[in-house]
This record gives sequence, structure tokens and C-alpha cells, in this order.
Amino acid sequence: MIIFTIIILGLGLTTGFIAGFLGFGGGVLLAPALILLAPIMTGNVLSLEQITGITATQGLVGSISSWYFHRQHTQNVKFGCTIGVPMGLGAMTSSCFILQLGELWILTTFTLMLSFALITSITVPSFIEYNESNNSLLFSTSLCIGLLNGVIGQGGAFFFIPFFAYIIGLPIRQVVSSAGIIGTFSVSSSLMPRLFCDLIPWLWVMIITPAVILGSYIGTHLHHKVSDQKLRWSITFFLGLSLIQLINKMKGLLF
Repeated sequence: MIIFTIIILGLGLTTGFIAGFLGFGGGVLLAPALILLAPIMTGNVLSLEQITGITATQGLVGSISSWYFHRQHTQNVKFGCTIGVPMGLGAMTSSCFILQLGELWILTTFTLMLSFALITSITVPSFIEYNESNNSLLFSTSLCIGLLNGVIGQGGAFFFIPFFAYIIGLPIRQVVSSAGIIGTFSVSSSLMPRLFCDLIPWLWVMIITPAVILGSYIGTHLHHKVSDQKLRWSITFFLGLSLIQLINKMKGLLF
């Protein structure tokens, strides 16, 4: 039990740090880690539905913490709500069908989202300038991203930060600082249907939550001390690490 607790606390601290430093809810690393480590730590395999329940709960804590700790910097509440509300609507819609989707569908969606985010962060040579607000574009793209987030049970910051920064051209530091607001709308909408379906292992959540908050505090302070380019390469590194873990899991399901 002691080793189990230490490992869970370590995962919480790491994912919280990522939430503060990169604006990710942390589930992008937590989900693959739980897929691989849960059988070793407990002797039981958590279903992907249960893992998405853990990441949704942890993601809500990470997003709220990131929102709070970034509040005095480049955070834009109006911008966060413009993206977060439609994203939350999309996440709520797809989350209602989580029990009908099946593990392969969840894993495939997660892998494709990670692949797109990683390729985008590597191949787009520089940040595009986005000077004129286009709320209809932000609404429609946010709604579609929310539908994907609801499937994987995450706020989706690992996907929408590269998307809005590299494809749409929004300032990356503003997107990262506002990701907590956006993620709170998205992940809370993903979480509610999972609460009613009893898909959340609460022991895991209670252990991991304090570590997530501490990690987010540390990551937020580091975020404002590094350059945009270092942020970009940090995003690429964490996306690549998560993708490798997911591909290994996909091989296990398919072969």
C-alpha cells in the first residue's frame, strides 16, 4: 500500500506540474501511465472507462489549479470562456455515450489526437499571427474538439494548445495561461456523465489530488521564466512520450 501511494503521489505531482507549466490538465501523461502501471501496482487492470474517470477528475483539479495560479499573468477570461463553453458542450454530448464506445474506440481517438498535436508542434515552423478575433471559427472548432475530449475524458489541452497556437495563430502564452479556464469547462462536462455511471475509482483520486495541486503551483511559476521556444519544445517532448506509451498499448489490443 505504501509503494502504491508513493507512485500515485508521484504521478499526481508530475501531472500537476505539467498542468501549470504547459497548461495541460496532465491526463495526457497520466492516462498512458495508468494503462501501463495499474496492473503492476494493484494486480488488477483498470478499464479504460475507469481511467478516463480518473483523468477527468484529476483534470478538473489540474485545470482549476492552473486557472488560479495563472490568474495574475497573461490569462484572458473572455477568451477562455469563448473557447471553453462550446468545448464543454461538445464534451458533455460525447461523454453521454462513453459506455457504448468501447476501449478500442477510446484508445484510437486518444492516439489520433496525440499524433495530430505532435505532428503540428514539430512541422509548423513558426507561430502564425492572429490579429482579428473570429468568434464563429473559435466556436465551431472548440465544439468539435470538445466532442473528442468527451471520448477520452480530458480537458484536451494537449490537443487544443498546439491547435490554437500553431494552426489558428493565437499567442501561445495566452493560450497556455487561459488553458485552465478552457479545460475547466471541458473536463467538468466530461466528468458529469462519468459520475452517474460510477466510473471513478475514488481511492486513486483522493491520493492524487493534493499532489496535483502542489505540482501545478510549481509548474506555473516555472512557466513564466522560460521562453516561448522552450515551451514549444517541452510540449513536443511530453506529447511524444505519451504517444509512445499509447502505441505500445494499441499493439497489445490489436495483436
